[in-house]
Amino acid sequence: MSNNVTLHDVFEVTSRIEEKLDKISTRVSILEIWKADIVGKMTVLVGILSIGVSMTWDYIRSKFLK
Repeated sequence: MSNNVTLHDVFEVTSRIEEKLDKISTRVSILEIWKADIVGKMTVLVGILSIGVSMTWDYIRSKFLK
């Protein structure tokens, strides 16, 4: 019983590992795109709300502090 490892065996294992890493990187990039999309939408929403609150506060202040 010999436990020889051939170059073909090493290439086969390396190939399988590379395929798995490629799948993981694809999944990670999909999650990063989703996260960036959500962060962008939240940034726009918070900006609009901030402008609305500022305009409302200025209106209230101008009416009561004349």
